[in-house]
Amino acid sequence: MVRLVRAMVALGLAAREDGQITLGPRIARLAAAADGVPAAGVEKLATLRDATGASAVRLHQRCGPVTRVCIAEVLDLHAPERPQLGVPVPLRAGPVTQTFLAWQTANLPGRASRGTVPYTTDTLAWTRRRGWAQGFSGRDHRVAMVAAPVLDRGKRVVAVLAISGPVASLTTTPGRTYGRALSDAASDSDVISECLHRRGEGGIRRSDADSEQPAPAGHPTAEARMSTRSATKIGPPRAGRIRLPREGEAPAAAPLVVGAYLRSLRRSRGMNGTDAAWMIRRSAATLSRMETGLLHRVADAVELLEYYGIEDAINLAAVEDLLQEPQRHRLFDPGPGWLDRLRACQRQAENMVIYSAFTIPDLARIPTYPADALTRRLRAGIPVRLGPRERLTVDNGEGITLLLDKLVLGRLLSEPSVMAAQLAHLRQLAGSERGPRVLIVPVTVPVIPPAALTYAMTLAGHDLIVEEGPDSVVYYTGEEAAERRRLLQDALALGVPLSVSTAVSDQAPTGGA
Repeated sequence: MVRLVRAMVALGLAAREDGQITLGPRIARLAAAADGVPAAGVEKLATLRDATGASAVRLHQRCGPVTRVCIAEVLDLHAPERPQLGVPVPLRAGPVTQTFLAWQTANLPGRASRGTVPYTTDTLAWTRRRGWAQGFSGRDHRVAMVAAPVLDRGKRVVAVLAISGPVASLTTTPGRTYGRALSDAASDSDVISECLHRRGEGGIRRSDADSEQPAPAGHPTAEARMSTRSATKIGPPRAGRIRLPREGEAPAAAPLVVGAYLRSLRRSRGMNGTDAAWMIRRSAATLSRMETGLLHRVADAVELLEYYGIEDAINLAAVEDLLQEPQRHRLFDPGPGWLDRLRACQRQAENMVIYSAFTIPDLARIPTYPADALTRRLRAGIPVRLGPRERLTVDNGEGITLLLDKLVLGRLLSEPSVMAAQLAHLRQLAGSERGPRVLIVPVTVPVIPPAALTYAMTLAGHDLIVEEGPDSVVYYTGEEAAERRRLLQDALALGVPLSVSTAVSDQAPTGGA
């Protein structure tokens, strides 16, 4: 009994006064905090806990420049976490602090804004855009947490609603899984206002007239949304691991392509590898391996895409499908974002051979050269986030070879003056020391031209064969690429340089079909 009393005194649950054992200061703080939390509010927080599978749901408020306090708390019976209700804690790095900082107009004063909170302006801006923050704590980062802001009518943060629990329950991407449900609950004034009203935070409390009005037709209430989510058992995204290539084995096509996509998106946002790796709790070296085809976890790629602004479920599902494609060395990509992923590979390629048997490739076209009608129609309206690789000039074509079938130069696709200008541009490229190499494949050589625009590129030190169609693309690595690589090698061996091929160069069309 003596040991129990000493432990309760140490925890603030009991106190010694004149030889008597009384309630401790922590009990008093718990009672004061609970005074502003009605039973209805606690019940709805418990509904959120049950719907998400979290072990704890907490509502936090700022109680000073560098401190916060938990004003409402619902714990699972077997929650491994300690109660925090009524206990002021410093604002250390974590999802709750990140959420407070993201929605306030200025950083915390003093040391807290400089040393203890490692959040950049870009990180906080991204948190506001996404609507939630996530993080991990505990030994080996086994406790996951997601936090969302409670805003007043002026869009000022008055509290932060957070859920936490084991990674086994909340998954390694808790924000993606439960961020939307948490944001819905944080914006539900029926849940939150009652918890804040007696504490003087009436700014988000609805008027009596507002509270009596039903939800607009076609717009379910937050309680209905939460019930729906609970009934459908909010679950984790499809998770999976990708087998890394064995020694001497070519990498799988999907990780190689998605890795180039991730790197291009990161660079387009002006971010360095260290900042991006920090967002998914990985090292910069791990991120570099992910971007060069050694991607191991699907969840890491999806989380990075969300951080880079790819938030719609359709695009994310398309990448998940690619990464879980059972054929390792052949990848058919017709899904949303396919053009961005192709452009990413083109931009990240260290060297590239482009073989066309129909039209001049985009990279070598002059502005007036026409695109074929089918491609133009199928790609109209496709949303793109990455611009194409820079067009070839006399100064940026090193490492690139244009391999054109002889008939490409003989087709009259536009006015003769346009075709002559295109041919003159190719001659200029071929005649430059720093321009691309331009080879023409004669009709008489024993080479079957490809049915689609074909690329042979080196990506992160690995060979990748690409066949581009009007509305999709196919990637090949390893043995799947061997036959197509041999075709390109034969065409390269039999190709004639444009700069010395007078017979071909003089065939610029002047009229007729």
